[in-house]
Amino acid sequence: MSTVWLLILGIPSHTFALTYSCNGSVKVDEELNNSVWRQLSIRYSLFESVSDHIKFSLIVIFCIPGIVGSVLMILVMIKSRKCQCKLTIRRFMEAIAAADLFYCACSIAMHSLLFLHGIESPTRARLYVIIAAYVTECIASCFSDLVTTLLAFQRCIALFAPLFWRSRSDQWKERFCGAGIVFCFVLSMFRCHAFSNFKVQATDRYGVTESSYINISTITMMNGKMDTFNLFTFLILPLILIFLILLFHTSVIWKMKHRHRNSVSPTGQWPTCSIKDVNLTGRPIASNTALGSLQSNDLGRETKEKDSKNMRLLVASQSTSAVFCQVSYIAQSSITLAGFNVANVELCNSKAAGLWKIGLVIFPITFATECLARSSLFYINLMFNKHFRYEVVQSLFSLTQVVACKPSSLAV
Repeated sequence: MSTVWLLILGIPSHTFALTYSCNGSVKVDEELNNSVWRQLSIRYSLFESVSDHIKFSLIVIFCIPGIVGSVLMILVMIKSRKCQCKLTIRRFMEAIAAADLFYCACSIAMHSLLFLHGIESPTRARLYVIIAAYVTECIASCFSDLVTTLLAFQRCIALFAPLFWRSRSDQWKERFCGAGIVFCFVLSMFRCHAFSNFKVQATDRYGVTESSYINISTITMMNGKMDTFNLFTFLILPLILIFLILLFHTSVIWKMKHRHRNSVSPTGQWPTCSIKDVNLTGRPIASNTALGSLQSNDLGRETKEKDSKNMRLLVASQSTSAVFCQVSYIAQSSITLAGFNVANVELCNSKAAGLWKIGLVIFPITFATECLARSSLFYINLMFNKHFRYEVVQSLFSLTQVVACKPSSLAV
């Protein structure tokens, strides 16, 4: 399967081995400077100055809100079939929440093994979990970013071409969502490094190599210099996503504001009144009915203005969090890839050592920023979308009712 992917993508295949002993540290071959294990080792060294338990606690603090928010988001979208949001938006939000859930869960699993157990003398099962979690994290992060961009594109279509969008049937919109989500998942495989053989041989203390080995799909990282594929995955693709997200969301905000001004502009006319409500000057007298209609108009206009403002803030917040994800990913990739070069340079070089120290400070900050940005979808909607708040309350209430009714149903 990996060979088929490599032929399709045109990526050269390299097979490399990671040999570890039962009583010693991981022995990395010279050709393994471009492996995933090398990248995980650099990530481990970036957090090396902090206590292991503090690092794991920070990872849990950053990722647990994302897991809780993603689970609640999926629960609300599944339970609320009559939700105020449209079918396509609900499908896209389900996909984004599922991707963020996998990202946060895999981050906890991978970093807990790296920080609490270290990278010295890993067991076979630990290698499986670490590398599988790393590959899943890469796929989930890119999938979430691509679906967010596609959601912004769908909003642009619905606002700038409403006749075209409304004329489509629900079945067509369902196929549009499914095809878009599948396309995003396939494209996200570019960012995960999962297409060539990762071979691990277990060697005991006497130097006897077992016949069995582990084959895990992983793509080669860069070997001292940046090639076209890595340049695309680590720099060009995130920059393209940043541009598209800002373009689509800015267009949506501008269109919503422009449409709101045209639809909610005050008329400046007096309300209708009878002949007894007109005084000697010919001006109408503001009776109780007239005052009530004026107040109701003002109240309705204020409500619409508040709803429109909240929706614009919702879109702007989602755009900001998505851009933070891309910027954080670029920073983390740059620091990690710089580690390949710095690791091969004598640290007595002041420039290399200085850059490495800067990376030690920036990497945890960017990692925390990405985790918080990816876990903010549920909380942003909870803050600015009143319909979503209503659906959350309804879903939780129905869930508590189901839980409360279970003992009585069993008793009957």
